Amino acid sequence: SAHIDAKAMNVARLSHSHRQALVLKQIIADKDVTALSNTAADATLTEAVRQSAIEALSQLGCAEGEGALLQLAGDETIDEDLRKMAWRCIRRSQRIRVKQEQRQQDKR
Repeated sequence: SAHIDAKAMNVARLSHSHRQALVLKQIIADKDVTALSNTAADATLTEAVRQSAIEALSQLGCAEGEGALLQLAGDETIDEDLRKMAWRCIRRSQRIRVKQEQRQQDKR
């Protein structure tokens, strides 16, 4: 039997808006910045799918995700509304990361 790569299947499904809700949670759990970044930058996808990928990058609360958001925010080829959303999501990610770091310190 063929080996099925669940991660690859989830990444492929991310670009389909009707399946996105099913896989987004797993993509976030995997902290797959590349898949989310590629989805957000893909102009062939619907705006709703791209917005969801940008929002998901902020939910990761990690520097790598913030770097991807910064690239999106500065990309002049991307729609202005999506770039503005990326800027807002950078700040959201930073707040999430600070809260995560505070929780880690509280546990010590």
